[in-house]
This record gives sequence, C-alpha cells and structure tokens, in this order.
Amino acid sequence: MRKRKQIVLVTGAGASYDLTKDRVGNNDAHWFPLGNQLPDRISHFADEIVRDISELAKQDGGRDLDLTDLRDNLLGLTDRLRTRYFETLDQFVGMNEPESSTAAYAAAYVIGQAEAWFVRNVRSIPGWLLPVSKAWVRSVSAPDVNVPIVRFVTFNYEQSIEWGLALAYQAHHACSIDTATQVASRGHVAHVHGCTNLKHSRIVADASWCLHHARVLGVSRSIRLVDADTGVANCAASTQAVDAARSWLLEADAIGFIGFGFHRSCLATLGITPSKDVVWTNTPLLLTSWHGQRPATLSIERLIGRSITILDNPEADVNRDLVRSIIQGVDPSHSST
Repeated sequence: MRKRKQIVLVTGAGASYDLTKDRVGNNDAHWFPLGNQLPDRISHFADEIVRDISELAKQDGGRDLDLTDLRDNLLGLTDRLRTRYFETLDQFVGMNEPESSTAAYAAAYVIGQAEAWFVRNVRSIPGWLLPVSKAWVRSVSAPDVNVPIVRFVTFNYEQSIEWGLALAYQAHHACSIDTATQVASRGHVAHVHGCTNLKHSRIVADASWCLHHARVLGVSRSIRLVDADTGVANCAASTQAVDAARSWLLEADAIGFIGFGFHRSCLATLGITPSKDVVWTNTPLLLTSWHGQRPATLSIERLIGRSITILDNPEADVNRDLVRSIIQGVDPSHSST
C-alpha cells in the first residue's frame, strides 16, 4: 500500500510576527513579538504585570509586595533579556532563578495578550497561513493516499496556527467555531516549548472574557524548560511534543522553516546535534529569509550536513511562496492561493 506523503512546517517567532505585523497599524502591543522585541513589550505592560503578581501573592496568603521593588526587579529582568545572551525564552526563564516565575509570568502576559487579540480580531486567514490551511483542511477532510498530511512543529507558545486552521475548517465545513477549534487542536501542531492552551472558542463566544491573572499564571506554567544540549524537556507534555516533532521530521517528504533562528538549543530539540549523523538526507528543505536578513546559509548547511533552498526575494511574500512551493512540490494537483 502506498504511503501518504507528509509536509512539515517548522516555525519560530518570525512566523507568528509575520501574521500580525501588517494588521494592527502602529499599535505593536498587539503583534506577536520577536525575541528582541519581548523586553520592550514587557516594559510596556510592566504596571499591569506588577499589579497581577502582587494580587496573586495576596491570594496565595503571602505578604503584600512592595510594588516599586517588584517593578524594578521586573525591569532588571528585561535588561538581561535585552543582552540577547539567551537563545530562547525558556532558557532565559530557566537561568533566572529565583525570579523564574516572574520572568515566565511577564512573558506569558505579553504572549497571551497578543493571542487573545489575534483570536478576537482575525477572521481572514493571514499571510502564509492561508495556503497551508487550505492544504491542511484537504488533508484532514479527504484522507486519501494522494493527499499529503500537513503537520506543524512550532517553538512558539501561542496558537496562531491552530486559529488559522480552525477558521479554514469552519469555512470549508460550515460548522461551529467550537467544532473547528477542536479539530484544529487534535495533534496537528507540536508545541515543543509549551503551549498557552487558551480556549479560542471561549474567547470568541464570551464578550466579557479577559486574560486575568489566573489565566496568565496558567500560561506561565506551560513554558517548558528544554536542555540546550540535548533538547530534552522538563515535563511529560513537552517531551511528547518533542518526540512527535522528531518523528514527523524523519518521516517528512518536504520540510519548510519559517521565522526560525537555527539556535543550537532549538536544533537540539529537533534532534540535530554535532555528534549525530546527518538527518533528512533526501528531504527537500526550504528556508525563508528572516525579517529581511538572509540566513547564514553556509553555517546552517554545515550544521545539518546538506543544502537548503533559500527564498529571499524582497519584493515577494517569501513565507507564502515557501508554503506554496512545498505544497505544489509534494502535491502538484493541489492549487493554493
């Protein structure tokens, strides 16, 4: 029996940023942040974050916190994050004991606010997510051997991918958004560093829904700490996601990287380390330029032991072009827009 082909997209912060940067005008507080933008975003929301942490401490039976000291500590954390010494957010959180809970809460607040805005305001599927969501709907709606499986490996905590898939599924099947979000959340996206797990159908249905401190606390506890050398996670949920991601990548017929930084710790999570044999030997690999900067192609190729196709036309939507190229390369009968 012929095996279904498989497409895997690996996404980093640049992929989510690309979905919102042209949709919210000058109010960049609603963009999904790039790593180097996170410190400024935390500073922007510093008063709200400090208020929430103080309230949580009171509810937990603790003493009243000095808000000025707490704010100073929070801004001190952002200064350390600005150094760009830390490759990933989970690494930053893990190396800032005993303030890791504050660092995680601050990051969760910023990311959760952006995701809630995205779900409340985005009804037309943006950018590169449109062609791949069409291919995904086709893959889950027609489990035919000729239709490739579409999967996602993401280093992002928020669920912008799932929301785009849900919108596509709802449009195709004329079903409720609740049904669509359930289908989109059934193991098609591996969040290797953790997931916010915010309920999108609830955000849409309840006009009074807000990202109050208890929800942010839940999001902050979803940030998984992954060992930079081995890619091993510190909890069962993230270990399962990492195992799924590695398995999908080994089985893939084409792999695309969008907004991905190729940090050593992230590559280790995917199972790529200098001591390991080359993987994906015959699998087409495509990579887009990241935020206007051409990737260090030779360094990446040396690290993974093979060539990569780079799409970096400044006049084009390179992320959308990458998705179209991968889909049509694996499934020439599929027409994506």
